[in-house]
Amino acid sequence: MVAPPMIKNSALVLGAALALAVAACSSTISGHPSAGSAVTPLSSSVETNTTPDFPSSTSAGAATGCVPAADYCDTFDDPSSGWPDEDPSHYFAKYDSYNGGSYQMGERTNAAISEDAPFNVAEAASDYSVQIDVDAALGQGFGPTNEIGVVCWEHPIQGGGGTTSAFLLELSDSKATIGLWDGADGSYHEITSAAATGALSTTGWTHLTGLCLTTTSASSTQVELSLTVNGTAVISANYAKTASTYDWEVGDRVGLLAIGEGSDVFYDNFAVTGKCASTSC
Repeated sequence: MVAPPMIKNSALVLGAALALAVAACSSTISGHPSAGSAVTPLSSSVETNTTPDFPSSTSAGAATGCVPAADYCDTFDDPSSGWPDEDPSHYFAKYDSYNGGSYQMGERTNAAISEDAPFNVAEAASDYSVQIDVDAALGQGFGPTNEIGVVCWEHPIQGGGGTTSAFLLELSDSKATIGLWDGADGSYHEITSAAATGALSTTGWTHLTGLCLTTTSASSTQVELSLTVNGTAVISANYAKTASTYDWEVGDRVGLLAIGEGSDVFYDNFAVTGKCASTSC
């Protein structure tokens, strides 16, 4: 049995003896399961669309640029715009000159890396409801089980210790997944997944649009999550905040993912747009 990979994200660093050093835009470690080891949520209201019809995954797409009226956008042509630049033994994240400026991320082990944008989403939406847009191009060696994607509402867990909580919107060569690092201990839980063969371009650019919205009903607060790829809806879920669901809270950071040994992805035109559910942003 493969041990669960570890995930690195952009708040704190796990040391060799599990001692954590706090630093802005550095790193932390949390859990992400290996293939086949996802945990079913205790209770959730999940809505997943039927399998969409995508063109061939070998078709080349073009980078779309920043979406209009975004509250924050980084084209990565300025290597001092604030994203982490790191290269320890098991992952890397850095600015690159590809496409006139991009942000390259990858994992060297069966693990996952996330990096947060240097932007507080409260500046875009008072209730933290946001749309995240980004263009992605795969690097050499990106495999069929590797994943790209975005994270929303990343923040330290309630108990501290350097682990973080966030929702993950993930895309591989064959499927899309919505996951959660819970707020209790940062452990990973798959909320839902759906077939998405052909959604991820292997030769050109893929445009991801993630929505992370908060709504309130008579019985509970819910999060509405969805991932759209090149304009086609791939996966969506509603996840309630109740005593029977895994713990989650909104947070002030959003960012990017690279998952799995050999994962290598170039990101460009990262944009955040406020989408307040209850008031005008």
